Amino acid sequence: MINVSVSTEDSDLSKIRQLLHPSRIEAMALIHAKDKVTMPELSKALGLKNNAVQAILDVLVNLGLITVGLEPNPGHGSVRVARSALDAQSKCFVIKLLLEEEK
Repeated sequence: MINVSVSTEDSDLSKIRQLLHPSRIEAMALIHAKDKVTMPELSKALGLKNNAVQAILDVLVNLGLITVGLEPNPGHGSVRVARSALDAQSKCFVIKLLLEEEK
């Protein structure tokens, strides 16, 4: 989690700037709204190709906001799945704050 205060370092502010991108905010909202979201679901919902979705997931994983793993996809091998790394209270606060700033 990224905390902001008077003594916040530039590196933390850089993390916040990385997060405040419309596609990352939308992806985060989708992931936190469900128990888990697959890469194809995110790709379709965001209207982006898999490589763009992977780049978004990489940023959110590096910020500690989500986890990503592989799960069996019967008849099709495996599928990449994203899950929230935040508790329910944090989810509501973070998403509400970010979505309000986007408007």
